[in-house]
Amino acid sequence: YFTRSNYMQRKLGKDDRNTSHLMLFRARLDSTGKWGDLHAFAYNSESWSTGHPALSPDGRTLYFASDRPGGFGGSDIWRCQDMGTGWSEPQNLGPTVNSAGNELFPTVNGNTLHFSSTSHTNMGGLDIFETHEQGDRWTDPVNLNAPINTPKDDFHFVLDSTSKAGYLSSDRDGLDQIYS
Repeated sequence: YFTRSNYMQRKLGKDDRNTSHLMLFRARLDSTGKWGDLHAFAYNSESWSTGHPALSPDGRTLYFASDRPGGFGGSDIWRCQDMGTGWSEPQNLGPTVNSAGNELFPTVNGNTLHFSSTSHTNMGGLDIFETHEQGDRWTDPVNLNAPINTPKDDFHFVLDSTSKAGYLSSDRDGLDQIYS
């Protein structure tokens, strides 16, 4: 699963406000090592953005960020369940995770959901938070603080298989870069 701008026949699609929205797609790697079988996500729209896909470890839950109607702010974290015949309707993760600001870049690291937010208790810009699903609710997001977060934008936090090291993106030095 990946995010791409709204291109159709090599032309960038734009809405009536001249905005090009992000969309989710799925591609499969074939036996020759080539990507193909490209499919657009069923809940894309030319009226809002849908991006930053993250699959649960079992591949049955797809998390993503979207500014689709029904959210709590700018962009929210949503999820769909694999029904075997396609993805369920998007479900907003609710007001514990989502805020009046922007929640973006969900990643699933084991049973932890990491995401970035411009709100909650924040050091500035986007900060990386973690939450856990407990029954039918999410725990209060915890800011990962310094040295992971800075007053700049810090986003897309991924742990390696040991869960003791990983990577994040940040503009802490003036340009978006990957840090380990």
